[in-house]
Amino acid sequence: MKGKFPWKDMLVLGGALVAAIAGVAAIQAVSGRIDGVASMVFVLAAFFVSMYTEGYLWGVAASVIGMLAVNFAFRSPYFAFNFTLPENLFSGAVMLVVSIMTSTLTTRVKKQEQLRMESETEKMRANLLRAVSHDLRTPLTSIYGACSTVIENYDSLGREQKLNPYRQRKGLGEKDPHGAGRTH
Repeated sequence: MKGKFPWKDMLVLGGALVAAIAGVAAIQAVSGRIDGVASMVFVLAAFFVSMYTEGYLWGVAASVIGMLAVNFAFRSPYFAFNFTLPENLFSGAVMLVVSIMTSTLTTRVKKQEQLRMESETEKMRANLLRAVSHDLRTPLTSIYGACSTVIENYDSLGREQKLNPYRQRKGLGEKDPHGAGRTH
């Protein structure tokens, strides 16, 4: 993701803030008041942004922008910043804490998921290696046993058996691996 502009994160931030502003405006139009509601809606927006973006920056940005939006547009004096009221500062601090906690938890969950996927991949690789190893060992054990038998009994074998050990399986209908066709 390095070197690329995070368009998805920017869209999540913008969409959540626009939705929060529209939600608070709709609540104000329906009920006529927004005491305490605006802060809660923007806390929810900061939570949403923190959850669906990468890193801490976007959640913190949502908190700061949300605090400024609540202070500017949804608290008296309207359309003016007033940082002397304790509830404005408190709502900004709460939004900041919520976004940092959510970003931390989301980052942890994503890392755990990545570790789980890596563990699963390693387990699949180990199972494949075991299966291939087993599939190779099974025929090699037979070949090793046959070679050991030939080596141990080499002096007692006849000339024909020494030259072509495949002819020992007469009547089995097997092909001679040297291309001589079926043995009889």
